[in-house]
Amino acid sequence: MNALYRNRIYRVVDVAGDITLEGSGGGPFDVSLCDPVLIVDPTDYEVANAANLAEWHGISEKGAKRLRLMLLGALSLAEWQSSSEQVKNH
Repeated sequence: MNALYRNRIYRVVDVAGDITLEGSGGGPFDVSLCDPVLIVDPTDYEVANAANLAEWHGISEKGAKRLRLMLLGALSLAEWQSSSEQVKNH
């Protein structure tokens, strides 16, 4: 399960009294479940606006822009997959 915290995507490691999150470059840390900037199991729309979308998915900034468009519904899945293939082939 993933979570958004302060506009960044994190992996949920554990949920007890607090929620333990872990990012791609750092160790785990605890966040209160009552923290208003914590979004657990975010929607595609919320993920699309994450500051670390490219880093999280291991793609270029150009790829992240196309992924954002697909997550926001501006590109269909087929259009996004087609553009992803074109990027891989070049």
